[in-house]
Amino acid sequence: MRKIIFSTILFLINTSLFSQQTNSELPLTQQAYLKKSKDQKKVGWILLGGGAALLATAFIIPKGESEGYDVCIYIVCENHKNDDIKAAFGLTGFVSMLASVPFFIASGKNKKRGNSVSGYLKMHKTPLLVKNDKNS
Repeated sequence: MRKIIFSTILFLINTSLFSQQTNSELPLTQQAYLKKSKDQKKVGWILLGGGAALLATAFIIPKGESEGYDVCIYIVCENHKNDDIKAAFGLTGFVSMLASVPFFIASGKNKKRGNSVSGYLKMHKTPLLVKNDKNS
């Protein structure tokens, strides 16, 4: 029993010591940062334009038939047939426009990172093997 426990522990230690690290992230290159910035800016513009279109659609949809009066926040409001649809379009458009802001901010940061990355050379020392013939 001792031999089995000892060999299991030894096996687990060896496995953890000689395993490769697979989650090593390399720093991005200048082209990768600039491409990432361009993609984020594209997503930001799509969200902003789509949100503006949905918000404009909410204003364009007609009110529809009146469904009566209801008490809103301490005042009397008139309810219409299309109020729910207009509210859904307006809220979705507003949230979409707000969601575009982080993409524009991240795009600007990645563009700065891409422009600040400069190329560098890493010098390695290599052994030089020379044959010395002193017999001449």
